Amino acid sequence: MVFENFSMFQMLSPKEMQEMDGHTVMREVPEKQVIYLSDDEANHVYILKKGKVKISRLSEDGKEVILGLVRFSENYRSYIRVEEMR
Repeated sequence: MVFENFSMFQMLSPKEMQEMDGHTVMREVPEKQVIYLSDDEANHVYILKKGKVKISRLSEDGKEVILGLVRFSENYRSYIRVEEMR
């Protein structure tokens, strides 16, 4: 199961973890690919297994403004709630 190694899911029962696992889609995303746009419906949680994710938006004059970088860490398993990026 994907979730058993993430502390934020430890409060779930094995049955609940198994149910969540059934709704999980694992995918590898190529570098520099956009995974979420601010106009997209925010109904996913992204869990970072390796690498890093840049969180940015465009300014009014069309320039990229970097809001943050999320990096994977063995000690702190990274996740991104899309709702927080708006």
